[in-house]
Amino acid sequence: MTAELGLIDNAYHSIAAKAEPASLKRSPVSVIEIARATGLSTGMIISLIWNNTDELNLQLNYPEEIYQEKNPKDQRLARADFERSLAPPKKTARLVQELIKTGKTDSIGRSHELGTKINSMRNIQKPDPWKKIQGQLGSGRLKIKPKSFESKQAKPITETLKPEIGQLIEWLKQVGPKNWIYGGQLPLLKESLAAFSQGEPVDFIIWNCIGFDWLPNQNNGYPPCRLNDNLEAAITLYYREKLLELSYYLAKIGAPNLFVLTPSNEALYEEMWTYTQTFEERQALLSRTVAGLSQGLNQISWPETAKVKAIRWDDYLKLNDIVTPAKEYSFAGTAKITSSPRFAEIRQSAIADGASYFQQYGIKVKPDVLAEKRIVYEGMYTGEGIALKEIMDLTGKKFVVINLEEFRVAKRTYFGADENLPIITPIKPREMEKYYRWENEIQKTRMQAL
Repeated sequence: MTAELGLIDNAYHSIAAKAEPASLKRSPVSVIEIARATGLSTGMIISLIWNNTDELNLQLNYPEEIYQEKNPKDQRLARADFERSLAPPKKTARLVQELIKTGKTDSIGRSHELGTKINSMRNIQKPDPWKKIQGQLGSGRLKIKPKSFESKQAKPITETLKPEIGQLIEWLKQVGPKNWIYGGQLPLLKESLAAFSQGEPVDFIIWNCIGFDWLPNQNNGYPPCRLNDNLEAAITLYYREKLLELSYYLAKIGAPNLFVLTPSNEALYEEMWTYTQTFEERQALLSRTVAGLSQGLNQISWPETAKVKAIRWDDYLKLNDIVTPAKEYSFAGTAKITSSPRFAEIRQSAIADGASYFQQYGIKVKPDVLAEKRIVYEGMYTGEGIALKEIMDLTGKKFVVINLEEFRVAKRTYFGADENLPIITPIKPREMEKYYRWENEIQKTRMQAL
């Protein structure tokens, strides 16, 4: 335990020892009290506690109390300190520089103005995401069932994280890669797991892709494809032991709902692929894939409290009362990529990824064809993130994505969700590479038989 953690722990127990048990139950020790006792800032205390749940198990009252300080000076300082801890670092630094330039260097004036500016920045009305997407796609293209949703505010997490959450995080660190939580979003993951532990709706979703067999192309164009259920190489069944272990960690925290999603958007996206099967044949293939996955998943001894369901992506959207076709989110994802300031970089990466992918099958595709198609392809993953973000905004439900695939998928989904989606990877890179080598051999064998 570090010196700072020791200070926090000692201060907490010292304050708690002086209080009546009944009053502690009504009003736990507050972050402000610990800040006064230790001299540490409230932001530092919150950060240390949330990032060291395995070492600290404290029942705390978090900073709603900041706004009830009796002393106006203390209120300004505490509020500014707390707001500064929540503000985006770059914007905070810029505000501090502005204050220094204007000569407002006294501690009270600076802290007060900084807190006020950052607070107003946080309260700015955000643009309606539905209007933004409709502007890209045209009026009326994205639809949602009327009266299905009410905008919900997330309930404040006022208690210390359960020790079981810390145990899960430590396990993920051990079994996953260095970036086991994509984008460094550990605070967001903790927030979602804390909500899950309190019975709030949280879905844990896992993608299980279908198979693509590629036929010879003409004039180095994009090759036509034949889809298959890929059940002999189903990624979720391949990693069933890892998913089972994960489910038991989750079951210690709450009653997990795990959804294994079959990407219907991959099978029904004529704007992207040239299919050799009819629409009806591809619909039947999706149904067969879900049935095969369900059969395999039902043979696993999941925790009693866990519910595990294989489902098509379009059906999952309907389950969440979304009536917008999955394809519309793919369109929105492509629009989001092409309007990104990093579009040129994304385009070059998409060309390189596509060329490398087809090279293993001895297929060459023109770079300009690759650029056009692969942007649409990555737009599909971006659209999945957009859809999940819409559900979060409209219903208050949270998601944790369990990633078993190459990181391009996670990267685009995260981008689509405006970086507001915890994505965890419970497998090492060498395990991922081993799976893809094995799956590619199976795919090559199938393609030789075509």
